[in-house]
Amino acid sequence: MKIAFVSAFRNCAQHVPRYFQQVAGLYFLLDERGHRPYLLIGEGDSDDHTPAMLLSGMQKLGLAGKILDVSHGGPSFGSIINTQRFAQLAAVYNTLWTHIPDDAGAVVFVEGDLIWQPAVMAEMVDRLDRFPAVAAMVFHAPGCTLYGRDPNVRWFYDRWGFAAQGEHFTNAPPYHPSVNGKPVALDSAGSCVVMREGVARRVHFPAENMVQGMTQMLAANGTPVWLQPDLIVEHPN
Repeated sequence: MKIAFVSAFRNCAQHVPRYFQQVAGLYFLLDERGHRPYLLIGEGDSDDHTPAMLLSGMQKLGLAGKILDVSHGGPSFGSIINTQRFAQLAAVYNTLWTHIPDDAGAVVFVEGDLIWQPAVMAEMVDRLDRFPAVAAMVFHAPGCTLYGRDPNVRWFYDRWGFAAQGEHFTNAPPYHPSVNGKPVALDSAGSCVVMREGVARRVHFPAENMVQGMTQMLAANGTPVWLQPDLIVEHPN
């Protein structure tokens, strides 16, 4: 099965090497399962070495895929809730979505700067046998001190994107009343979502809330994203 990995980059030179290291490790795990990755990468408006590094990474790995110029000329934003940021990102990912190969069997939306273990991503793909779309817990990387300095606490990152039963997640444990070790049907998700191909093709990214809106469409279509509480990806601090 061909699996399309959809990611976008802007001024991400510090994250590109890790992205390709993760993909390289995942390649072997997918190959064991009879799968093959297809990288669908968007790059735009960078003024650092991101474009050259993406091209070099693709060539060195020799993987199938393409790099699309998704420049829009808009301002650069950090990880904030901002209507213009969401509109820009939605345009980027909607463009990438139109290039999902016809023969793809699954689609992975994964933000380019995330930290993930190849075994975790492979397991997310495996769970599409049971669920139409899945997401992992998205934590800040270890060492985050935004909410406290207790080294034993894992702080949830994407509290805006993740919601269930009408309630958003919180940064601090227990994160949400529904999180009890079992899969949870989400109202919305963010950061990293793995979907069956047919599910992915029924949605797009709304300008007003981007990935949150896309995953809300999944729930409205009767194919919600299912949180897998035992799986973890991280956002760099």
